[in-house]
Amino acid sequence: MDRGVRANDNIAHNRMHTIGTHDGIRTGRAAVLETQGDASASLIGGPADQSCQQFLNFPNPNNPEQLYPVGLNHLNFNVFTPTAGLQYHINSDVMAYVSYSKGFKTGGWTTRLQNPLAPATPGGPLPTAPTFDPETNKSYELGVKSEWLDHRLIANAAAFFSKYDGIQLNYQVSTTPITQNAGNADIKGLELEIQSRMGRYFSLNANLGYIDAYYTSIAPQAQATTGSSLPKTSKWKYAISPELHFSLPNSATLRLAADYTYSSKAYNDVQNTEEIARKAAGVVSATISLIAPNDKVSLTIGGTNLSNERYITTGQPQAAGGVVYGTFSAPREWYATLSLKY
Repeated sequence: MDRGVRANDNIAHNRMHTIGTHDGIRTGRAAVLETQGDASASLIGGPADQSCQQFLNFPNPNNPEQLYPVGLNHLNFNVFTPTAGLQYHINSDVMAYVSYSKGFKTGGWTTRLQNPLAPATPGGPLPTAPTFDPETNKSYELGVKSEWLDHRLIANAAAFFSKYDGIQLNYQVSTTPITQNAGNADIKGLELEIQSRMGRYFSLNANLGYIDAYYTSIAPQAQATTGSSLPKTSKWKYAISPELHFSLPNSATLRLAADYTYSSKAYNDVQNTEEIARKAAGVVSATISLIAPNDKVSLTIGGTNLSNERYITTGQPQAAGGVVYGTFSAPREWYATLSLKY
């Protein structure tokens, strides 16, 4: 989860017109499961003498692609998102600052239904498209930016605290991913950034990040399916990027660069499913570039994930189908780029 401020909107106004017919624009296609229609409605709390299809009125026999009730769904959100900051220049090379900002992410509708949700009235269709509320983030940051050694070294440090309310997360309900407001969370951490130029030909950049993220409350409807850790949130991240560049006898420039990034373990889903967790991993990439004397032609050859580290980047458990699926990171890759300026 990114700690950054969400997209700001002073007034967020959303409209969605759901179409219940095959023609025209539609928000998605139904994945009709034949076994669902034949199964007894008693499996989902309905009467035993009805099938699931009869109890839920889904799929609609007159319109098997209908996902939402026909009509206009309308939501309005009004929010004030202030930003404030204060800077103090200790001297010409060191500046301290403190800042506050409020971010807002609009609410909306779940637009990818693959199976029906239980209606408010048994035997009737969904009265409205499934909705979720806005998410807000209040962020506080204290930091310092500085330059040293005659501007050859830049060192920046920051401590931050973010208070998230109404976090929007994706849950798997049967075979359908549903967006819900999971609850509230606090996120605090530290960041350190170094940029240095060591001599005439060598430079080194590095950064370190630490995040302590945890739920302060979980919504009642999400408690059974929410793990203890926020998804996509590694506790530790760091990177180091050395670069060597020098001139050749014909005045061309040769540049050698490498990059190593590390992220500690993180969960890819709300439920914190171990089978699809992102393991702790470090990735190495490197490039070599040759730049013509007139700077108009350059050739770059590089490789990404040179250690061929494989880890799961996305995934979701689908209990209704008895499946847990995930997507792995890209393997080792090579590339070449020829650039021309004119």
